[in-house]
Amino acid sequence: MQMQIIPRDKFTWAFENLGWENYISENDEYIVWEWKERPDLWTVIPKNEKSGEYLKYQEQNIKLLLLSLNNAPIQENFTKIYEQLLGLHYPIISRFTSKNSNFDEGIPPEVGGTVIQTIYSNFPKFAKSSIYSREIKNLKLAHTQHGSYILKINVPIEQSLSLQTLFPNEDQTKNLVQDYLNSIEKLSKIEESNPKKYYEKFRSENIPFCLIEAFLAKKGIVDITKKYIENNSIEALFIKSENNDLLEFRNKKIDFKTIDIRELNTLDDEFIKILKDFENQFDLDEKGAEIIGTIYRISENGKATFKAESVNRKDVKNIEKIQTTELTDEWKKKCYKAGAEDCKLKITGDLSKKPGQPAKLIVGALELYEEEKPQLKMF
Repeated sequence: MQMQIIPRDKFTWAFENLGWENYISENDEYIVWEWKERPDLWTVIPKNEKSGEYLKYQEQNIKLLLLSLNNAPIQENFTKIYEQLLGLHYPIISRFTSKNSNFDEGIPPEVGGTVIQTIYSNFPKFAKSSIYSREIKNLKLAHTQHGSYILKINVPIEQSLSLQTLFPNEDQTKNLVQDYLNSIEKLSKIEESNPKKYYEKFRSENIPFCLIEAFLAKKGIVDITKKYIENNSIEALFIKSENNDLLEFRNKKIDFKTIDIRELNTLDDEFIKILKDFENQFDLDEKGAEIIGTIYRISENGKATFKAESVNRKDVKNIEKIQTTELTDEWKKKCYKAGAEDCKLKITGDLSKKPGQPAKLIVGALELYEEEKPQLKMF
């Protein structure tokens, strides 16, 4: 693996996060790092990233970070930390297995290319349709790994935290990847019945239609993969993710689902066409609607995104998210308060939704919502 130069400030952040301390060498050419838990261990980082010795120390320092994390010093873990240092991210991992344990021939280019290209184009669509309303840019193909053959796409974390973001961006990215895997798993649980019942089921689960096309359509991930499973070129494909060790050294980690693609079945072209027709029929134009929901994010341009629980006191299963017009400063403060206190909001305004697009709301009024508590009667 031809290593890129990891900027010195990335190592500074990582060592500090893991409890190391530093001082400058007497000749002012190195930053010396010592580990409080192991006084016998120390390392240096050359100040000059272009010096010939920088890459040599870079490799050594990644191994010391692995030691700090109590991770085995194997190549897979080394690559994982190297990639995390290059850019903060959470990965979407496609792990192929084969009856041939050494996988000398790799995987068939058609199935590998289909999986990578489909996820690469599909995940940003999923992100836009999610309750987090994230615009995902700069997805990167990570290093492939042999053995159980692994193809990874890294989903970047925005490193500059905006004052108008209610929750840390790394949490949103992590939850977004988790929701992606959960939605694929939900797809595997839906029994194929008539199109109308199937549509009602996947909409009730808030599964974006883009996943149907990416995984279940002809020449989608499941169709291509199963063809190669049947001719014994591969044994299985698993879609999964993993935690970011450097980010979550002191934080609670979540258990990502591992999705076995063999549990999903393809849908024929006519079935998917009928589902798409149902999807395109859904339209909404509600004047003076009263919406109760939970705020998720305020963008830098002052627009809010939140998940609706009811519209005019009716359940709205077909609305995954609502985006507002630009909020006034007063309304933004109420949104921040609702996010901080985990309260609900009641918004009155004109609500519209076009097929295949998120719902839009022109806000007329916004207030914190307090549920009516039952009155105790005195006897």
